[in-house]
Amino acid sequence: MLISARNQIKGKVEKVVDGAVNSRVVLDADGVKISATITDAAVAELGLEAGKAATAIIKSTSVMVKKGGVVDGLSARNQIAGTVDAVEEGAVSAVVKIKAAFGIISANITLDAAKELGLAAGDEVVAIVKSTDVMVAA
Repeated sequence: MLISARNQIKGKVEKVVDGAVNSRVVLDADGVKISATITDAAVAELGLEAGKAATAIIKSTSVMVKKGGVVDGLSARNQIAGTVDAVEEGAVSAVVKIKAAFGIISANITLDAAKELGLAAGDEVVAIVKSTDVMVAA
């Protein structure tokens, strides 16, 4: 199956925290923890359990970028530390490719934001993603 989402991060299920309607699935992708909030029905249909291979799928438009390191006091569950690999500028937006432990994660942000942050190759950044913006494939 081919999909248009740029970010397809392979890992293994570390744990599943069951809820009344939704579950939190934590994937380990080369030491980086990625949390996804998906329905209990999806967990059952995908047969998700600790140790199973799975892929986190994140649209690049769901990835926010913060210059510098990881921060405390943020409700978003996913803070993926890395360095800027490349910034591809367009007329309105920019694609920021961030090198993380598992490989590249791409963020599609406004060109204004990229310029205001002064993003350049080698900069220390954090890709921030809410757990509800992470899909899981198995």
